[in-house]
Amino acid sequence: MGLNDQYGMIRSEILNMEPFPSINKAYVFVTKDEKQLAITSVGRDHSTEAITYAAVFSDGPQVYIVYLGSLPMGEYSPTSHHFLKKLSKEGECSQVHSCQKAFLFPCFTICVHDALIRSHNRSSMHLHPDSVMRRISAYLNVWGTKEGVVKCCPLSYSIVLIKYVSGIFYLPQPDMSAPGVEILAAYSPVASPSDNADDKRSVKYNAVSGIYMSCPHVAAAAYVKSCHPNWSPSAITSALMSTGIIHFLRPHNPIKAADPGLVHGATRNDFIKMLCSMKNTHFIKCLQHIEGSPKDLNYPSMAVRVEEKGLSQFNIREHGWERITSKFRGVCIAGLECIIVEYIVYMGSLPESEYLPSSHHLSMLQEVVQASSSENVLVRSYRRSFNGFSAKLTSEEAQKLASKKEVVSIFPSTTLQLQTTRSWDFMGFNVTASGKRGSHSDIIVGVIDTGIWPESESFDDDGFGPPPRKWRGVCEGGENFTCNNKIIGARRYSFSSARDDLGHGSHTASTAAGNIVKKASFYGLAQGTARGGVPSARISAYKVCGQDSCQSSDILSAFDDAIADGVDIITISIGGSQAQEFDTDAIAIGGFHSMAKGILTLQSAGNEGPVPGSVASVAPWIFTVAASSTDRRIIDKVVLGNGKTLVGNSVNSFSLKGKTFPLVYGKGASRECKHLEASRCYTGCLNRALVNGKIVVCDDVDGKTEAKRAGALGVILPISFEDVSFILPLPGLSLTEDKLNAVKSYLNSTKKPSANILKSEAIKDNVAPQVASFSSRGPNPIISDILKPDASAPGVDILAAFPPALSPTEDDADKRHVKYSVMSGTSMACPHAAGVAAHVKAAHPDWSASAIKSAIMTTAWPMNVTGRSEGEFAFGSGHVNPATAIHPGLVYETQKSDYIQLFCGLGYTAEKIRQISGDNTSCSKAARNTLPRDLNYPSMAAKVAVEESFTIKFHRTATNVGNANSIYKAKIFSHSSLKIKVVPEVLSFKSWKEKKSFDVTITGRDLTYNSVLSASLVWSDGSHSVRSPIVVYVGEDESTTPNSL
Repeated sequence: MGLNDQYGMIRSEILNMEPFPSINKAYVFVTKDEKQLAITSVGRDHSTEAITYAAVFSDGPQVYIVYLGSLPMGEYSPTSHHFLKKLSKEGECSQVHSCQKAFLFPCFTICVHDALIRSHNRSSMHLHPDSVMRRISAYLNVWGTKEGVVKCCPLSYSIVLIKYVSGIFYLPQPDMSAPGVEILAAYSPVASPSDNADDKRSVKYNAVSGIYMSCPHVAAAAYVKSCHPNWSPSAITSALMSTGIIHFLRPHNPIKAADPGLVHGATRNDFIKMLCSMKNTHFIKCLQHIEGSPKDLNYPSMAVRVEEKGLSQFNIREHGWERITSKFRGVCIAGLECIIVEYIVYMGSLPESEYLPSSHHLSMLQEVVQASSSENVLVRSYRRSFNGFSAKLTSEEAQKLASKKEVVSIFPSTTLQLQTTRSWDFMGFNVTASGKRGSHSDIIVGVIDTGIWPESESFDDDGFGPPPRKWRGVCEGGENFTCNNKIIGARRYSFSSARDDLGHGSHTASTAAGNIVKKASFYGLAQGTARGGVPSARISAYKVCGQDSCQSSDILSAFDDAIADGVDIITISIGGSQAQEFDTDAIAIGGFHSMAKGILTLQSAGNEGPVPGSVASVAPWIFTVAASSTDRRIIDKVVLGNGKTLVGNSVNSFSLKGKTFPLVYGKGASRECKHLEASRCYTGCLNRALVNGKIVVCDDVDGKTEAKRAGALGVILPISFEDVSFILPLPGLSLTEDKLNAVKSYLNSTKKPSANILKSEAIKDNVAPQVASFSSRGPNPIISDILKPDASAPGVDILAAFPPALSPTEDDADKRHVKYSVMSGTSMACPHAAGVAAHVKAAHPDWSASAIKSAIMTTAWPMNVTGRSEGEFAFGSGHVNPATAIHPGLVYETQKSDYIQLFCGLGYTAEKIRQISGDNTSCSKAARNTLPRDLNYPSMAAKVAVEESFTIKFHRTATNVGNANSIYKAKIFSHSSLKIKVVPEVLSFKSWKEKKSFDVTITGRDLTYNSVLSASLVWSDGSHSVRSPIVVYVGEDESTTPNSL
């Protein structure tokens, strides 16, 4: 927008308006702001380090405030003050007002004729307030006043213009944000709503935007005051600021503000001390020099301004803040509020000699954190499976640590997200096939998640013996938590208990290794036998996630413990929204160490699909799991008053008992919001009286929460994913766009629309398995020639254990409680694959992590790629098949050294390789020439250049784990133009664990942009089929595989 810099705030407000205003409306906002600027134009007085305000004076008397300081201790009558009487006699003003009652200090307003002021500067109508103050002082001195005038400033347009102090660089401003865009509130009916003289409209309520609208919203301070009538203003300010919703400018949160826990209080003397420390005598008289700094004010936020040229040498400890509640270390630069960051300090593998990690970590911290106790800075040590620690540090301290020779890498701890039985029967893995208790009872599944609910039937230890002898873990579940012979271990990080307070961890743990529980259901839906893939296996729970997501420093601690505890499989349904480089990915680093110890880590692919390249788990040593459907779908139906039935999605446990109820559109059920907001059923829009006993139609998927709050009987929503059903807190369902439009058309066709929402039902899905629309897709954004995800598993409408103390929805108004709930997500797919991996591990306890991974991938069901441009980027090798995974025939094994060679081929430096592996490694010239696609991986992928000829070669080595004497023949399956040759075409094995190598050469040409061609190689000996997908594609960037290799 073509606005000057002085209009920056109004520009930002206009650009953020939704819908975007017309040019006429924007002009109205600018002119309003311009008028305000006329009386609040900012100038800077560098000599006094203060922001000053100039006023536009018009002809005639002006009103000024005269501030005389605190009230005298004795009896005092301001209105009888001698020079007030003299001023009144002068007659310059028709009225003189005392403000003793309002402000409790001697203050009054006077009128001084403009000519007196203008005599100071006749050439300008914009006068500096200091000039005004001097003229006013001189004017008052004429009347013989002996009281020095501390402050004078003009009162214009009912806005008091005072001199604001700007030298307080230790107090971040503003304090917080509040709604200030298009705020509907009371308005004078005699004023035009647009400030246009020709606009003759009259309204009682008007929508206005600006910071002037934000300020009264924070009048929620009155709510806090009503709860705590004895609290000081500073305590109320602290409560509002410290409980603000986490956002760029911390929007206020009035409900939580009433119970802040701690407050930072400041008294009148504290503010006087602050002003005196700044040598500011405009407001107070400092009797003596006061030591200190504005940063010492007990303020709820902290900031400091430093010179840019000295930033790299800036030591925050020289600017330490002392607060009543605690001591902080931090810095605010460029106007942003900053805090100490938790860093992960990775030190690689543990030394083989005698070593005390915790003592070493504390001594290292003590060297760089001199102003605080190192014990207070250290968060935790990694000392069991690898070496390192996490600590709360400034960036300068982190840089000092990074320079130490024993530190491999240091990076900030990041925040990750959680990603949720008929499913096992669908995969042909019935109760008998999943094995008797004895075959799996020595298997320990480590679940890194939100904790676990130990009282669930899925985790009962009836019939279980003591933990396996190999178990080295402990039960440190914390408050109100007890382990048993099923849940043999529990740890929590940054939490008081390992008990699951979200439901996610209990759901995933029971899916992987929960007991056999008959007649489980969600209010009769999806009824059957709930069980995990290996019901007789043991579980060790590691709680790293809570309401506010998951910290990577906690996750790395969980890996450290799980590896040392002796788990066999690790399942982690956690990840970021996108892939990270391996050297800063805590899950990749932890998974690398688990792989080196023979433990396979399985991770959810992510729920960012169907966006290409959205897969977040891409490390080749980790098994990445996509989500797919089963042959059971949960649907719902709505019957309109005209008899038409529409099928939609929801897990709706409510029944309206065949009755029809009035149907209303959201925009017709609101008195508080505009049509667009009301139609979407935004928070606070629906009127209780207009929706009570009715079914509401909303244009936003989140409208269910507002419908429940307003007391609606039911809700009809737009669909978010056509292949997934979600639990709703009231009768309702989601419809596709065309069906939702049909409901709206019916609404407009009759005066009394009505509908009946039926209870959900389970139907058979004959096209399953299909990859879920939400499941994250490849290609791999970090290593383009490694296919990700690796395989898919059931992740849609999965019934599993759930804490009965929690609501099955995230709606606080939903008072239902269940022992088993329905969830969807790659989070639910991951433990399915983990259950299969545990089953394979039980059958082959000596197999490496890569052998188990290969067995699952090469025996997966092929999935249909017809009509899917994404192909294997959606499901990898296919859908996991537990029944055949224990007998793969051949496996593709990779060891730690193979991944090191991969890093060399990727061009990683020795230092970067060490940041992942923890070991000192050097790359030979041969290793530097290694191609990523030559990693002995069970799948094959290559990225090529657009519209060019190419010849690609893959080298693989297969290990015989089937019959000792066996002959495998190669067969290519392809519906593409690719020419594929395998040499040799026959692999003849004479012994078990014998290895044979082969090459696959692919030629092709003229692939267009974003093309994906796929095929598969199958080795068969008559009883085993070992399948590897082959994918050649043209990606979005120029990073491609050389076309002739």
